[in-house]
Amino acid sequence: MVDRMAKGQLLERPVIIPFTRASGETACLDGIYLRGSEPPPLLVGSPHPLLGGSMQNAVVNELAYAAARAGRASLRFDYEGVGASEGEPSADPEQAVRDMLAALQHLIESAEKPRVAVAGYSFGCVPALLLAARESKIDRLLLVAPPRRFMSVPDYSTVKVPVTVVVGDKDEIADPAAEKQLAEKEPTRVRLEVIRDADHSFRFGMVQISRIAERTLGALHPA
Repeated sequence: MVDRMAKGQLLERPVIIPFTRASGETACLDGIYLRGSEPPPLLVGSPHPLLGGSMQNAVVNELAYAAARAGRASLRFDYEGVGASEGEPSADPEQAVRDMLAALQHLIESAEKPRVAVAGYSFGCVPALLLAARESKIDRLLLVAPPRRFMSVPDYSTVKVPVTVVVGDKDEIADPAAEKQLAEKEPTRVRLEVIRDADHSFRFGMVQISRIAERTLGALHPA
């Protein structure tokens, strides 16, 4: 099965992701690497670190498993101060960008691929967009429920890569109407997927998220 699964099991392992603080001090983030051989591997950004967001989130896990089903490696990680990651948690998107950059470099080395796809869920969409505007090693974005009603989220003109946006039509934190307007400004590069009856938690809609992720990455066996 093209290095995706062994005897029906996902090939994942815990990893330690080193990074350097602004002070020059070295610290580590906690992550989970899921093996795969097809390009591009997927980096997944978690929800808000001060609101219980972590790599154990159901949507974050589903994105990683969708990558596995599409034959892609993935890396999900905890921001500073979350779970076993060192440091203090922060609402500062720039701190999350620094964490995501360290994870990006770790994923490139682990998967031995020159470019990666980046996904973000809720708060994770913000560092994903900020990093993609600066980092040429990102080749596409998958953004699930950008929290535009909760915080400032860059629009899609700030990046040059293809963007897939997923929102629920009952989301109280994302803004489906705003996402529709933004997608209409960039119709050849930004694709909007609206999931019916889904709120911000996607208790209804997890299967659709998985299928969209597989299509975005290029599923080996599309449904």
